[in-house]
Amino acid sequence: MYLMFKEEVSFQAGTFTLRGLGEILGMTILGVLASVEMLGEELGWLGWLFPKLENLHGTKAAMLLLVLIRTIWHLGILIFLPHPLSVTLYGLMSAGDYLKNAHMSEYVRDFIHLVIKAAPYASYDRERYGFPGIHQQMLWLDALDDCGSFGSCMLEEYLSLTKEEKAGWQEVPEIADRIGTYMMKEQVRCPDGAFKRRDDTMWVDDMYMSVPFLVRYYRMTLRREILDEACRQLLLYRKYFELPVEEKENAIILSHMYDLRQPQANRIPWSRGNGWVFFSLSELLMVLPGEHPQRGELVD
Repeated sequence: MYLMFKEEVSFQAGTFTLRGLGEILGMTILGVLASVEMLGEELGWLGWLFPKLENLHGTKAAMLLLVLIRTIWHLGILIFLPHPLSVTLYGLMSAGDYLKNAHMSEYVRDFIHLVIKAAPYASYDRERYGFPGIHQQMLWLDALDDCGSFGSCMLEEYLSLTKEEKAGWQEVPEIADRIGTYMMKEQVRCPDGAFKRRDDTMWVDDMYMSVPFLVRYYRMTLRREILDEACRQLLLYRKYFELPVEEKENAIILSHMYDLRQPQANRIPWSRGNGWVFFSLSELLMVLPGEHPQRGELVD
């Protein structure tokens, strides 16, 4: 993979490339590993734990105990709040709104409400013992992955509430301010101000992990500098990630990763990453005033 990235291997036969083989092998290996992980978990629950519970307590009691144990086990999402979970919640939220499905919308609202209600205890836990038992990523705030996706989803739900309903969500402004301060003032950056990661790499994923939150944070606070920062990041990322003209056909296509140590992009246009960038751009354009000086450049 290193040789492919450095472009020191250029073997090609017809339409087959060595880089393409590397991508296929990588996806195959990841698929196998994910399947093994899921299969192993199910074998543990149903193949090992359930029979032991059944022998001790009978079938019905074993089923109830297994549900309880699995629920407690998966409450680990409150500890890490991984961004794929927040992406899923936002998808369910949007689907619920579009389909007018009250059950789906209520599930998302209840889940987010559960998370924010745990925030005061997480802060106490950190202050009292030096280490939070839950909300670890959102209190440490060491990367955009830690907070951006959930923060955006949380604010989308919060902004849809009535004034009376917001009284039960009083933790949200403090959480949003903490995330907003991190993005605006503390997130590690390149010399030109573009967001980067601590290992001196940049990933197009981080546009989804930042811009949608900044858009909603602007809607909550009406602070113009927040909207300007969202515009700035998208334009900077285009500079780093856009593929050369000869590698695309009349379209803007972005590489997936940029290595600042080389420095160069890997020139692999990951489709989901491109989707996240253009999703973030559309979210920004929906609130960006028509007279904003950077709107034309963003639309171009």
